[in-house]
Amino acid sequence: MRVFFSDRSGAVIAASVATLNATALRLREFVESPQSMLVLPTAISGSPEPYEAFLPGVCLEKCEGPVLVALDDEFGLRVTGSPHNLAIWCASFSFPDNAGHGAHHHLGHVFPDTWLNPRSLPVIVEVSETENHAP
Repeated sequence: MRVFFSDRSGAVIAASVATLNATALRLREFVESPQSMLVLPTAISGSPEPYEAFLPGVCLEKCEGPVLVALDDEFGLRVTGSPHNLAIWCASFSFPDNAGHGAHHHLGHVFPDTWLNPRSLPVIVEVSETENHAP
């Protein structure tokens, strides 16, 4: 899994269908657990073009309130929110097993305004045929 980032367009989380579905399961287990934080490291080798950079991972943290997605110097992306709101956000990592290259979810579009902090970075989760190239 890779996280591509550009100041112009936000973040794109790209991986194979199998990797995204396995991540969706792991995220669901985290949301339902007593654990308060989950860090998912991502690949950063190669070129992120046409994006500006790779981010080293995604950190999810349970707290109160709407989901806020922000850049984090240590983790790459930091995603915070109530367990209920995180569960909805994390469900966007699930794809049908036959989803093709380029299938994607815009994570901000699934939320009523009260569930997503308006300061959140835009995030797209996208199926990539190869996890080594930009989506």
